[in-house]
Formats: sequence, C-alpha cells, structure tokens
Amino acid sequence: MISVVVCTRNRCEQLFMSVGSLCELRTDGTFDFEILVVDNGSTDDTAQTVIDLIHDHDTAQIRYIVEPQVGIVPARNRGVAEASGDWIAFFDDDQMADPRWLIELLRCARERRSMLVGGQVRLQQSVPKQRKLGRLCRDLLSENLVSEERPYDRRFKPTTGNLMVHRFALDVVDRFQDAFDNRGEDTLLYLKLEQFGVPGWHNPAAIVHHVIPAARLTENAFIELTRFVGQRMPRLEKYQWKRLFPFVWLARAGSIPIVFVPRYLIALFSGDEDQILEAKCQLLMTKLRVQHGVGFLLARRDQLFADPQLK
Repeated sequence: MISVVVCTRNRCEQLFMSVGSLCELRTDGTFDFEILVVDNGSTDDTAQTVIDLIHDHDTAQIRYIVEPQVGIVPARNRGVAEASGDWIAFFDDDQMADPRWLIELLRCARERRSMLVGGQVRLQQSVPKQRKLGRLCRDLLSENLVSEERPYDRRFKPTTGNLMVHRFALDVVDRFQDAFDNRGEDTLLYLKLEQFGVPGWHNPAAIVHHVIPAARLTENAFIELTRFVGQRMPRLEKYQWKRLFPFVWLARAGSIPIVFVPRYLIALFSGDEDQILEAKCQLLMTKLRVQHGVGFLLARRDQLFADPQLK
C-alpha cells in the first residue's frame, strides 16, 4: 500500500484536476494505493469537491481529512499520521501526475534500496503566450528537469511536490518540522535524513506537471516569491553549511558587484522582459540572502566571544 498525501487549502478547482489525475494512476497490479486529501482549513467548496471526486472515481480509495491547524507542516504530518501505507508519497494540489508516477517511484526505491525517492517536476503554464523563464524563476516554481537517475545531495535536493518516503524514515527524524515560517520543511527533512545516512534517489521517469496559472507568472508575483524565499533561506543554509556558512556568505556577498549587478545591466540593455525578470530576481535573491545572513554571523560572533574556553 502506498498512501498519497495531498494537502490543500482553498484551491477546489485545482484540487479536482489534481486528484483526478491521481485516480488514473497505473499500478500494473503490483501495489495498491490510497489518496488522502488533507483539508487545511478551507473556506471554499473543497469538501464538496472531494465528494464529487469520490462519486466520479468510485474505484479509487479517496479519504477526506480535516486538519484545523493552518500550515503545511501540520497538514503534512496529519497526512502521515492518517496514512495506511508503509510508503507515503506527497503531491501538491496544483499538479497533474503522469500515469506511471507511482510505478516509477516504487521501482526506483526497490532497485536503489532507498527510503526516499523523487522525480521530475515539469512546469505547465496556463497562459496563451508561454514565458521563457530563466533558471531561478523556474526553481522558484519548483521545476526539476534533471534527466539522469542519480542520488540527491546538498546541491540537488528533493521537494514534496514529487516525493515518496518510507514511514520508518519519517519516524526516525520525527516527521516534518518547520524550517522557516512554515516553509522549507521538505529541505529540512532531507538534510536530517542525510545526517542519519538515509540515501535519497531521483528518478526522471517519475513525472508530475506543475500547473502555473497566469496570476503566478506576473513580474510582481515572482518578485514577491523571491522576496519571501530570500529572506528566509539563510536560516536553512546555516543549518546545512554549519561552520562553512561564513565562507558561503562571503562568497555570495562578493558575487553581487562581480556577477549579479553586471548581469542585471546586460539584461536591461537587451530589453528582453524575461531576461530582465530573471536578472532582477537573481540580484534581489542574493541581496536578501546576504542581508539576512548577517544576523546569523553576528550571533555566531557573540557566541564565540562568550565561550569561556576562548578567554
């Protein structure tokens, strides 16, 4: 049994599409799966949407769960607590699954003897004119087009839009925990599992499609998303790099005048809107990560001077 956890909040239209694609998943008779819809305090027609899904897909095992504590961390952990399967897959409410998604995740887990596996996330823009987004903008939307089967590492980490984890591994690290403002829980989960020596593998054949509406493709939307991530990433980076964090911070600070300012000026000169957006987001992201990393460096300095062994 594989339990697929879909956390949702006020996205009933996207949810109908998302869960509908899960109901069409193939198993080739090798496993069973259930779909757990975790309603995280919705005020729209989410409950009725799940009822309609159950009616339209009467052969699928769909369960509806309400988690009143708002936040992705309590929602995901509630899904884990309610799941019947030993394997728990995580899927977002604005995605569509390839019919072989679970087959490929399970195959990779068995062949690689891994308790954590993930796959590709392909962007699907819901606009007539497709934007030619740059690498950072695509990363902000969780795109992952790595085409080789390979292990995850600290530079290439999985996300919960396309992830399957064994229950034992989740219990070892006390499930999901808040990394920053109820976000970054997937990266923190991977880093904790890495510390316990749990290998993670990426399988490019396990594909999901992230459906991006027009409202999330505007310049303002990308700037706000960049600002949100850039202000909060230093906390996660400090956990990841530990003693190396000051050197990472210095390298990033030096890259602003050497790399990102010239790149932004070149983009402005080109007049290409997508290139300008990418350069603007890169510059803002780096600036915020440097700015908010200062607090962690100052705290580390105070700790060093407070250490009685250094006196």
